Amino acid sequence: MSEESTTEETAPAPRAGYIALVGRPNAGKSTLMNQLIGQKLSIVTAKAQTTWQRVTGIRTTGNVQAVFLDTPGLLLAKDLLQKGMLEEALEAIREADIVVLLMDATDPLHDKEKAAIVEALAISSAPKFVVINKIDAARPDNIAAAASWAESELGAEARGVSALKDRGVDELWSELAAALPESPFLYPEDDIASAPVRFFV
Repeated sequence: MSEESTTEETAPAPRAGYIALVGRPNAGKSTLMNQLIGQKLSIVTAKAQTTWQRVTGIRTTGNVQAVFLDTPGLLLAKDLLQKGMLEEALEAIREADIVVLLMDATDPLHDKEKAAIVEALAISSAPKFVVINKIDAARPDNIAAAASWAESELGAEARGVSALKDRGVDELWSELAAALPESPFLYPEDDIASAPVRFFV
């Protein structure tokens, strides 16, 4: 048996799929996606509800391709625009192979928000990752409370990151990559986004 054929047989199968980043407005979803991809594709601003369409960013590393859906915030919709934005987020949850719930450790969720998130995530059977963001600026008791809620209500172990300071992001990427299904790549290897340049401009 040649060395070339041996290499081909032992090469890991490609993994690819859609990862939806969801959470309350200003939880840091866009910042996290930009860090995961290594490109500033999604708008980052303190103003809530800036991401009003799903933004698709793509990371291809080795045998893994992750297609990220940065969604409008999961919110208690009050008008038609917010209802439309909420439906965008719910549609991403339905389509995703993995759902990442991002929680802001500096601003704990209220009971109605928690109930809405539990209801939203229940529409998908995809693996759920709970990520507690802004751990560099949050009180330890807030972090502990968020982790406890995630475990008791969602049955998920929470991970702590600081998307802004790029803490814990590499570890999160490793877990996400391993959880993606075996699949051929969904986009060309050198693509970093599904939308044309005009959209991002």
